[in-house]
Amino acid sequence: MNDLKWVKVKSSNLTKVAYDKADKELYVEFKSGSKYSYIDVSSKKFESLLNAESKGTYFSTKIKPNHDYRDWN
Repeated sequence: MNDLKWVKVKSSNLTKVAYDKADKELYVEFKSGSKYSYIDVSSKKFESLLNAESKGTYFSTKIKPNHDYRDWN
């Protein structure tokens, strides 16, 4: 989790995301202010999230239901 590079995203639900390649962990901050990390997310899925036309839809259908997560507030 050291030196995460946060990327601001245009989304109605997400504000920014970061990825720890060594740990395969995706960090997400939501517009509500909540922060979660999603476990065992491939770098390919992270790139797909960044390139998705709708970040929120991609996150809700490809990441959230398929990966364990932790509250990171």
